[in-house]
Amino acid sequence: MLFKEITLPTGTKYEQPLGLFINNEFVESHSSERLPAYNPATGKVIVEVQEACAKKDVDLAVEVATKAFKSWKKVPAVEKRDMFFKLAQLVSENKQLLAEIESANSGKPVETNAKGDIDEMIDVFKYLGGWIDKVDGETHIPDDKRLCLTFHQPMGVVGCIVPFNYPLSMMTNKFAAIAAGNTTIFKSGDQTPISALFFATLVKKAGFPPGVFNLLSGKGSTVGDRIIKHPGIVKVAFTGSTAVGKMIQENTAKNLKPLSLECGGKSPAVVFDDCDFEQAIKWCALGIFFNTGQICSGTSKVYVQDTIYEKFIESMKKYVEENYIVGDPSVESTVVGPLISAKQHDRVTGYIKKSIEEGLHLVTGGLETPASVASNETLKQGYFVQPTIFRDLQPHNTIAKEEIFGPVLAIAKFSTYDEVIELCNDVDYGLGSAIFTTNLQKSIAFAKDIEAGIVWVNSSNDANSNCPFGGIKESGNGSKDLGSYTMLNYMNVKSVQINLSSKL
Repeated sequence: MLFKEITLPTGTKYEQPLGLFINNEFVESHSSERLPAYNPATGKVIVEVQEACAKKDVDLAVEVATKAFKSWKKVPAVEKRDMFFKLAQLVSENKQLLAEIESANSGKPVETNAKGDIDEMIDVFKYLGGWIDKVDGETHIPDDKRLCLTFHQPMGVVGCIVPFNYPLSMMTNKFAAIAAGNTTIFKSGDQTPISALFFATLVKKAGFPPGVFNLLSGKGSTVGDRIIKHPGIVKVAFTGSTAVGKMIQENTAKNLKPLSLECGGKSPAVVFDDCDFEQAIKWCALGIFFNTGQICSGTSKVYVQDTIYEKFIESMKKYVEENYIVGDPSVESTVVGPLISAKQHDRVTGYIKKSIEEGLHLVTGGLETPASVASNETLKQGYFVQPTIFRDLQPHNTIAKEEIFGPVLAIAKFSTYDEVIELCNDVDYGLGSAIFTTNLQKSIAFAKDIEAGIVWVNSSNDANSNCPFGGIKESGNGSKDLGSYTMLNYMNVKSVQINLSSKL
């Protein structure tokens, strides 16, 4: 079966693709295995999709992508641009349905979260479309006898592996590979295959030729592993955990295959006493409780200057309890949905329990099931955790160092600039960071001194298409999604030296 009518929690009915998207068609898998897509708000299966055969289906996808690359790399930039603009239009026309599908399978609240993801998709497709004909080479004239040129050329077939926490928007970011003239094999998140499969129908409608975008559902340990190791795939782009990123790097290093990594983080926010206090509270809450804390760049540690420390904790507690409403993702007022799976629920509650055992003071939240969930028969089996805040974090505490990937905020006190910089940088990760201050010099100094790929000044986690996104240290290998750099991740630089008059 390649399609099935689905009724979403919102009551919307639609035709859900179940097969593999190869060569612009949904096709049957060579495997009999099925991948269940759960609704994390209820713990129940929405539908089962076909799981790709790690050998035959990946080989087939690479074969058609390799063939398509020969012609796709020659398609004029303006034609590619128009396809990206058309895709942005189609996503816009299907915004409500895409958001509802995304919500059902990922737990994102439709109104306060998932729709925003779709808006980001639209913006990124327009941004990439606008850049396609603007990737320039360089011209150098070292002397009157030589002319040097550089070309940026597409690489070939790129394998793109995306995570569960932003199934559609992370996939969209990696469309930079297609904008750069490559063809692609995408693997969706193990837990979140259905929104990507529906999105594939829009890619075809936008006019992208067969073989340019191929999408496989499957486990990372099988399908993902084959994509990484396949000799016909010349580049891998991965977004996910640091542990998996390290394993991928070990494999791609064996044949020097280029690799873009965007991995985990333990991002700090720093609040100075000269900040706009109300805005600091709101942004620090959003920076970790949005998307139920399942944000690689989430600012899960907040360092607050000692002169406003107690006031900050009191205000943050009140603000979160009043505004970060836990509940059914299909309900308009819900802000915090469930975690993605039972496994992730156990991981997050395990960190909360350990923090309590270590003596950290619980400000709000904790291990109890949220009251709004406990009283709802439909949601009782869902993977909900309360927004949780700890205070008086110390460097030796487990959650000071390790990524939780859930709605857990730890607050610590500092006195001086030098002290807080040292605290922020004393971690293996280097993805995001935020500073709240009205002092321009202080914010610029922080941006220079912090060991992170991203710095937000007076905000947190408000990504936009113009700003490169990616980390350093164990958060990534320096490659960037978004911004003017992103297409260059997927291109080779070729130098051409022309002899004008030199003779031997």
